[in-house]
Amino acid sequence: MKLLSVLALCALSACVVIAPRVDPDAEVLVIGDSILAWHRGKGASIPAVVEDQTQRGVTNQAIAGATFIGSRGIPSQFASGDWDIVLMNGGGNDIGDVCGTSGEAAVLNRLISPDGTQGAIPDFVRRVRATGADVIWLGYYPISVEGGPFAPCRVTLDQLKARQQTMARILDGVTFVDTADVIAPDNLALYDGDLVHPSVDGAARIGVQVASVVRQLP
Repeated sequence: MKLLSVLALCALSACVVIAPRVDPDAEVLVIGDSILAWHRGKGASIPAVVEDQTQRGVTNQAIAGATFIGSRGIPSQFASGDWDIVLMNGGGNDIGDVCGTSGEAAVLNRLISPDGTQGAIPDFVRRVRATGADVIWLGYYPISVEGGPFAPCRVTLDQLKARQQTMARILDGVTFVDTADVIAPDNLALYDGDLVHPSVDGAARIGVQVASVVRQLP
């Protein structure tokens, strides 16, 4: 995710701006924003935990600061391949860019309609499903009790999550992972110091959560 944290991207050791080369032998492709990229340099990102837990090859293309809409949005991270699973997230940076402005509702609707059927997100998810891959959509965890850069976007981010959950219910082969089940907003140890990204422990919890879903898929 972006917002204020982007101003310090190059100064943060956990920051990854350019995704690594795709591993064509991997079974799981990961695309999204910095929630999925965080701690990659330490080998402690959410996807790294998933790989360790499942022993399935994972290639992580998530990029810090990535939006979903735009010519270089998260869909551009997708690479053709014989993927069993595509793990993805996104939309938070799009909301963050317009949070508190008159354009906020329009951006939310461009991302995904209230019924979860229309918009950039469901359109792309259908495109991925057409390749035969299962999709795991990683929802954003709650904003901490201490707030943080995304606190003004709380209501819209909740709406984004609800629409993504609806999408997952109606689209075959799509599973929504609710990270709120493992990241409690009053447990600050699970948040990194910027109150946006997961701490190493937070990423580990989410990684284990996602791994349990991966193991249930073919």
